[in-house]
Amino acid sequence: NSASRADLVLYKMVPVNSKGDRSERSLELRTLEGPEAGDKTLLIFRDPPDVRGTTLLTHENRGGDDDQWLYLPALRRSRRIGSSNKSSSFVGSELAYEDLAPNEVTKHQYKYLRDESLDGVPVWVIESTPRFKDSGYSRRELFVRQDNHQMARVNCYDRKGQLLKVGRWDGWWKVMDKRWRARSLPIENVQCDQSGECEHARAFVVSADRSQLGERIADSADQTLLDALRHA
Repeated sequence: NSASRADLVLYKMVPVNSKGDRSERSLELRTLEGPEAGDKTLLIFRDPPDVRGTTLLTHENRGGDDDQWLYLPALRRSRRIGSSNKSSSFVGSELAYEDLAPNEVTKHQYKYLRDESLDGVPVWVIESTPRFKDSGYSRRELFVRQDNHQMARVNCYDRKGQLLKVGRWDGWWKVMDKRWRARSLPIENVQCDQSGECEHARAFVVSADRSQLGERIADSADQTLLDALRHA
């Protein structure tokens, strides 16, 4: 499909527990944007060795639930992520499976709440309520920057209406004068107790390859993957 766009972004995820202990995971996110059928994304763990090769494949379904499969190399098998499990933790982080699916506008109901300033930047505060029943969130508050229309913060509320976690996008920059990218996204669970078992995940964009975080992937190896995604 000549109208499709392929992106390749490299991330670093840094889980930090309540004691301040940090670990580090390198990931690669490949996205094939589909103007009609929906986007397809492939999230691949590169390091450390104990998670290397773990892969999450997501097919966006604009008319219903997204399809997700998790491949576990240690078991040499994949398993489908059911709708009722999409609110569960992704590889022990504060990211849920539903957080990693494309954010289709029609799957949420939106309501303008107010204007305010966040870190000196004017933002619009928008309430987002999921239309699908199995979401782990009752609602989200989206803080959208008025200068570049990108996300600055999200407050996620659990099914009981209590604030669950907060995400903040930092270091927005424009790649190749085309697409905005955030350099970091710290996510914090605000319901952590004092047991030290609760983690939050921080995902940092650390580098870009020849795709330059937004250019079309061109070489044969990447094209082979994209062709496989198109027909998955």
